[in-house]
Amino acid sequence: PTVELDHPFREESETELSLQGIEPRLNTPYIQYWRVSFENALARNWNFEAVYTGRKGTSMTRSIPGNVPPPGPGLIQDRRPNPDYGRFTIINDGGSFNGQYLDVAATKRFADGFSLRSGFGWDRVIDDAVWSDPNNPRDLRAERASASWVAQRRFFLNYIFDLPLASLLETDGWTEMVLEGWRLSGITEIRDGRPFTITVPGDPNNDGVWGDRPNRIGSGLLSGSQRSIDQWFNTADFTAPPDYGFGNSGRSILKAPGFQAWDISLIKQTRFNDGDLVEFRVEFFNAFNQVNFFRPNAGYGTSSFGKIFGADRAR
Repeated sequence: PTVELDHPFREESETELSLQGIEPRLNTPYIQYWRVSFENALARNWNFEAVYTGRKGTSMTRSIPGNVPPPGPGLIQDRRPNPDYGRFTIINDGGSFNGQYLDVAATKRFADGFSLRSGFGWDRVIDDAVWSDPNNPRDLRAERASASWVAQRRFFLNYIFDLPLASLLETDGWTEMVLEGWRLSGITEIRDGRPFTITVPGDPNNDGVWGDRPNRIGSGLLSGSQRSIDQWFNTADFTAPPDYGFGNSGRSILKAPGFQAWDISLIKQTRFNDGDLVEFRVEFFNAFNQVNFFRPNAGYGTSSFGKIFGADRAR
């Protein structure tokens, strides 16, 4: 009830007794891994490697809401299976996941003033280890989807390159001292955005569980030319769920913006006859000032639905 400051206790309501519990026969989670790798020296100083890794989690713990009434009008407490108590939160061992990971990499050992390591990784994990409110507590199989903590594709590039300026220009004396000893190095990472879920704020189906989702009538995807910070995905592909019902939109159906960073350093080393070494270093983090946006707002029906309001650090 609304609290009036001049008469704060004019209206009163009974407090719900909410309980937290753990499954008494809780099994210990266990994870299995299997791995197959192939490695070959393609040429002098060059090495190629391909690795496949599988993983499977069984009896993973997850949090399940209990004593939840079916969606419908009226007071939630009066409709609970056990109206003498509020909501139960139970930890059980019904969660699981399975994942496949493929990593392909090429390496050139440092020789002739040049080294490189580059690779591509593809990762996919499907899980149902729910720790937030599900859409429908009576249909937890519908929560099985891509894990929200995994970026599906990743590319990396690490390199060191000695710049032979002095030898190319055939200099000597002070000019040679200025031009020799320059080195360019860098680390590059490019990866997909992580999956996220469209939700409906509040509890429109009135069952006391705050994981409601809208109906999905399209893919929700936009092409790269159509995406912007004001509409990262097609918001028109989502509609309100039925009255006192469940929407059909799934979990982890869209991806947040990807990440890209180029960290570059330019180093000049000058060694004197007495053995002393002087190093000059310039480092650029996110050298090309790539904008890495945060995840768009996923709350259906809000004024900020589908919009992005932040980004990672600039250069």
